[in-house]
Amino acid sequence: MNDETRPRGGIKRPGEQIADLSRWAKNQWRINPLSLILVLILLLLLAWITWQAYKLDNLGFDDKTYWEWLELLLIPIVLAVGAWWLNKSARENEREIAERNREEDRRIADERRNQATLEAYFDRMIELLLEHDLMGQESEEKKILSNMARTRTLAVLRSLDGNRKGQVIQFLYESGLIGPGQPVVELHGADLTEAVLLETILHGVNLRGADLRGADLGGADLSEADLSEANLTKAHLSGATLIKAILHDVCLSGATLWRANLTEANLLGAILLQANLFQADLSEVNLSEANLSTADLSEANLSTADLTEADLTWADLSKADLSKANLSRADLFGVNLDGADLSEADLTWADLTEADLSKANLDKANLDRSNLSKARLSGANLSRANLFAANLSEAKLSGANLIGTNLIGADLGGANLSGARVTAEQLARTKSLSGATLADGTKK
Repeated sequence: MNDETRPRGGIKRPGEQIADLSRWAKNQWRINPLSLILVLILLLLLAWITWQAYKLDNLGFDDKTYWEWLELLLIPIVLAVGAWWLNKSARENEREIAERNREEDRRIADERRNQATLEAYFDRMIELLLEHDLMGQESEEKKILSNMARTRTLAVLRSLDGNRKGQVIQFLYESGLIGPGQPVVELHGADLTEAVLLETILHGVNLRGADLRGADLGGADLSEADLSEANLTKAHLSGATLIKAILHDVCLSGATLWRANLTEANLLGAILLQANLFQADLSEVNLSEANLSTADLSEANLSTADLTEADLTWADLSKADLSKANLSRADLFGVNLDGADLSEADLTWADLTEADLSKANLDKANLDRSNLSKARLSGANLSRANLFAANLSEAKLSGANLIGTNLIGADLGGANLSGARVTAEQLARTKSLSGATLADGTKK
């Protein structure tokens, strides 16, 4: 159409408008037929109601009430909406089923690809072992082969799932490639995240510096294993055996070590933030300079453990065995030691500010110059303990046993000693009793 024949103002002719409407209807029918049907039904109902009103020659609906006309209109609308909803739900259900099928197909494809990758890796490694003498005497050729094996192993581990990562480690271990001492295949930095090694025997395995975040090592035998500098964040080690394991500078933040056996393990400088060590055996373990802040060590065995300068702030050590443990200069701010056994423990210069030592056993403990300010020691046994020059200001010592305790130079200012077993001679040797409540309830 040229500009002369087009109506003024750019308005389309009726024929063109009908054609546009027809194209829109066809498009809607292709995209969403039910919505078009619903529109047509509504238009037909509107036309029919208008015709009825015209015949009555009264738009006040003399013969029929408003609700009667509304009822005639609502029923078809409800049916149409219901049909539309059912159709929509059916389409969504079909899409969900199709998506699940696609996901299952992808999973199967990934499984096949992972299995093929694993089998190819095993074939190549067996070839290096049997045909190229990977386990042979030290030589320049062996160094090259070891580097090849390491490169191939690291690449394969990045592409495998947790179960197959576990199979790779078992293969390397049983082949003697990651045994004690200097391993043939170095796994420092290896991706072993979420590796599944549940209840496997890895005695003396060398996984130094490996990334084992989220790995499942529950019930595994890792005695004398070298896991130093490894990342075991949120790893599962419940019931694992780590006797004499090398774990210095390891990260075990958020890890689960429930009832694990770490006897004589070396955890120097280890990070165990929020780790779960409930009922774990940590006897004779080296935890000096370790970070155990907010860790759960309740009912754990830490007898004769070395916790020198360890960070135990807000940790739970309730009912733990710390007899003869070395906690000198440790940070125990706010720690829970309710009912713990600290007999003969070394707590010299330790910070026990606001710590809970209610009913704790501190018989013969050395608390020389320790800070017990605002600590709770109600019902605690401090008999024969050394509290020389200790800070016990505002401490709660009600009902505590202080028979034979060395209180020379101790600051008991503001402390509560009501019901405590202590002699006047002992109190006379203290540095301060200002504002303290004495055993008989009197105030100083």
